Amino acid sequence: MKRHPSLASLSRDHHHALVLARDARRLALEPGQHTPERIAELKRRFDTELAPHFALEERELIGRSVACGEPLAALAAQVVADHDALRTIIASLEPQLLTSQSEAFGARLEAHVRFEERDWFPALEAQLGSDALARLASSLRLGPPSAVVGFRQDDEGAFVAELACGHAQHVRHRPPLESRPWVTTEEGRRAFVGTTLPCTLCRMPKLPSDVAPYKNTAVFDAHSVPAGLRRSHALKADTWGEIVVEQGLVLYVLEDDGDMGIVLRPGVIGVIAPERPHHVEPDDVARFFVRFSKRAP
Repeated sequence: MKRHPSLASLSRDHHHALVLARDARRLALEPGQHTPERIAELKRRFDTELAPHFALEERELIGRSVACGEPLAALAAQVVADHDALRTIIASLEPQLLTSQSEAFGARLEAHVRFEERDWFPALEAQLGSDALARLASSLRLGPPSAVVGFRQDDEGAFVAELACGHAQHVRHRPPLESRPWVTTEEGRRAFVGTTLPCTLCRMPKLPSDVAPYKNTAVFDAHSVPAGLRRSHALKADTWGEIVVEQGLVLYVLEDDGDMGIVLRPGVIGVIAPERPHHVEPDDVARFFVRFSKRAP
């Protein structure tokens, strides 16, 4: 089945999902292999191969489906129900119940993939239309994979995965939205080191090594931020910028990358390349400033 190019990467993910479904069902037929290590491996594969795919669909496609009305809204509701059910099953895997659980997981996952390919994606193509999907193309791509090299905790106690690319990513256990019970134990975190996570921050511009800062803006909050920063704008050809968040969250939207949004927080700096259209959306408690840099003459 020929798929719209914007949905092609999600369709390719489905191949990995079907392999995972097959392996889960095979495990159900091997009661002698129901070891904690096999269960941990199944959960790790869910986290690395399926969880980012689910999150991307929910962030970019579910709301748009609901806004289109029926029948697309009903199909989106089924997608969310499937995601929730699969998260619940994978979170509850136990050796003594693995035969029934892994069979249920594999069967539900296979049916879910078939449903998206045969029903939801064709409906998205028909109701959203080619132009709307084309505008979403960049937002429907996951960031490049980066290996987990370690973990730390933030100021609120949440675990953060340190990635080989130099970026970091929160890895939370908040069922049913995010089910990662392994992150709550040292053994589970240690076993996850070496696996990969998609890194959205790797799609952000990188500040050249030969530029130097020359001025900062004032510190803005949600009330004082200039209206022009909330609207589409771009820096001059020879100017780079860094959005530095001191408090709260700031959504940094790269408009020429399919309106890709990156959530900036203290410690996560948004790099602005010359002449690239963008805007920012601070939350109610945000405080941030912009640092400008140029190459030395």
